[in-house]
Amino acid sequence: MGGLAKHEKKALTIVVDIHHHIYKLRCKDKSQVHMHLETQMQGQLAWMCVGLPDTDHVMVILGSLLKSYWPLINAILMSVTHSKVSLIPEKVIESLLDKLD
Repeated sequence: MGGLAKHEKKALTIVVDIHHHIYKLRCKDKSQVHMHLETQMQGQLAWMCVGLPDTDHVMVILGSLLKSYWPLINAILMSVTHSKVSLIPEKVIESLLDKLD
């Protein structure tokens, strides 16, 4: 039984580390927004592993962008609110990438 508890602690440590990394993600430069969003898209597996709900994932994605993108974020959120659709991380990232092109 002691061996199982040790493995559970390691697993919890890994989850905490992934959460810490996820919440620290920030886009630091306008020239890196596409790369930042594509990295977020590729990180889907890590999100699923830690069991972060889609709404939290979306908030982390939006919160990781520069303040200059807040008008775009507000437009996306208003559109979602009026259409009464749920926020799905992949769709939010796709929408952001479409608007940036």
